[in-house]
Amino acid sequence: ENDLQNAIIKQLNAQMRATELVMKRASGVAWNEEEMHEAKKLQALADDIKAIRAASNEIEGMTPIPKDYQDARWWP
Repeated sequence: ENDLQNAIIKQLNAQMRATELVMKRASGVAWNEEEMHEAKKLQALADDIKAIRAASNEIEGMTPIPKDYQDARWWP
């Protein structure tokens, strides 16, 4: 449960920071080099989360769900 809480907190913090960066850009202010790097890292995190969710959806759609669903071969 603690791992899940930590993952959710990490995602929420990343989302909040991404929103701050988007709002800065939307207001016409350019990102500095550090912010550009941070935005790329945040996008990579979002891409990883999407891949994990897609794998989860695929597994959940299987009948029956494989007994070894936790095995690394099922996950990106």
